[in-house]
Amino acid sequence: MPVLDFIAWVLLVIWAALLVGGFLFRRSLTADRLVPPWVHAASTLALLFLAWYGYFLTRPGTDSARYALGLAAGLTFAASGGLLLAGPATPMRMRFGFSASALGHLLFIVSLARFEPALDSPRWIALCLWLAIGSLVCRAMLTQARGLEPRPATATVVYLLLLFTTTGLGTGLALTRPLFGTLAAGTVLLLLGELSLLTQRLLPRRTPSIGNAARLLRWPGLVLIVLSVWSALQDFA
Repeated sequence: MPVLDFIAWVLLVIWAALLVGGFLFRRSLTADRLVPPWVHAASTLALLFLAWYGYFLTRPGTDSARYALGLAAGLTFAASGGLLLAGPATPMRMRFGFSASALGHLLFIVSLARFEPALDSPRWIALCLWLAIGSLVCRAMLTQARGLEPRPATATVVYLLLLFTTTGLGTGLALTRPLFGTLAAGTVLLLLGELSLLTQRLLPRRTPSIGNAARLLRWPGLVLIVLSVWSALQDFA
C-alpha cells in the first residue's frame, strides 16, 4: 500500500464519506441508484482533485510525472463517462458516456505503456493472458448482442479490448514492481464493474442489482488506480 500524505488522506476520506453518507441517508431513490446524483458528482470531483493533486506532487519531466498526468487525464474522461452512464439510458448518453470512458482507458494504456517502456517477460505474459481472456469475453458478448446493430457491437468489442489491455498492463507492472499492487487490484475491479455495466445494457430488461454491482466495483477500482500515483512517487524516491 503506498504511503499517502495528509492532503491525500483528507481527499480520500471526503470521497468515501460522500458515498457512504449518500447511501445511508438517501431518500426516495429508485432501486437502481445507490446515492443521489449530486453525491455521485461531488465524490467524483473529490476523486479528480486527488488524482490531479498527485500529479502536482511529481517533478516535471520525470517518469512519475508522465505517469501521473496520464492517469489524471484518463480518470477525468473515465469519470465523466461514468457520470453520463449513471443517468437515464438514452442512446445519446450511452454514446458519449462510453466514448469518454474509452478515451480515458486509452490514456490509461498510454500512461502504463510509457512507464518504463521496455516491457519484460512477466508484463508481456500478463498482457497476453488478459487479452486472451478478453477475446473470449468479446465473443460471448457478441453472441449475447446479436440483436444489436453492427456499429454498437463493434464499439462494445473495442471498449472491452481497451479494458482488458488496461488490466493486462496494470497487473503486469505489479508483477515486476509489487508496490503497484493497488494498480493491479484497481484495474481488475474496474474491469469487473464495466463488464457488469455492459452486461446490464445487453439484457432485454434492466436489472438494478447488476447496475449497483457495477458501481460498487467501479468506484473503489478508480480510487486504487489513482493511489498508484503515490506508488510511482515512492518507487522513484
